[in-house]
Amino acid sequence: MIAEARGGCEAEAPQASACTELARVHHFALLAAADSAEVAVADGSGTQAPAANDHAAAGLAAAERALQLLAPELAGALGQPSAAPALPAIDRAHGQALYLWAVHRLQQARKDGFAQLSLWTPAVSAALEACRDSDPTLDHGGPERLLGMLRARPPSPLRRDLKASRAHFERALTVAPNYLITHVRFAEYYAVAAHEPALFAAELRRVLEADSGADGSVRPENELARKKARALLGRASELFE
Repeated sequence: MIAEARGGCEAEAPQASACTELARVHHFALLAAADSAEVAVADGSGTQAPAANDHAAAGLAAAERALQLLAPELAGALGQPSAAPALPAIDRAHGQALYLWAVHRLQQARKDGFAQLSLWTPAVSAALEACRDSDPTLDHGGPERLLGMLRARPPSPLRRDLKASRAHFERALTVAPNYLITHVRFAEYYAVAAHEPALFAAELRRVLEADSGADGSVRPENELARKKARALLGRASELFE
């Protein structure tokens, strides 16, 4: 899948749809490559698996290429980090590319360390908010899910907003209650940050008890969610010590 999409994205006349698909495939590969402990590192203090780093960089490049082809003005606004990036209005056709840019830009910034994460978080947040406003169903509530993660574990603890984080996660779950990765992130980010071990356990047990194949379109993601839920439950005593 990566090879096929890369061919369309890197052709002499690249296709925006192929670049977006390449970024999407790298996003899924990133989920599969990084275990829950690595993905949970949101302050730049930890390390990630080399495979996860490779997918973040390649996915970011593909998303940036898609945006350059689809919406040069939007791509230009995101070219450099800004405390308050002025993003032009986006439509649903650009939303997926912008969302994938935010996903991979955030992961790449985490890899590059605390300073880069702090620098890029405002632009990523603005992009996610624009995606949510354009299409709240994108990636099964993905913009709200990522905003929930960022509000629970921002670069600086002083910027943590647990009330906002919970609201973001709850809206994402309203959009796609059977998308199990959102339940995992709700436990992994919000419940840990809020020190709510009962919620943490309840959300992860819900994932393990759910029928991951009930919605065939997200079965691979739900299977990954189950693996991550088991790993996180095994770390409960460490996370809530």
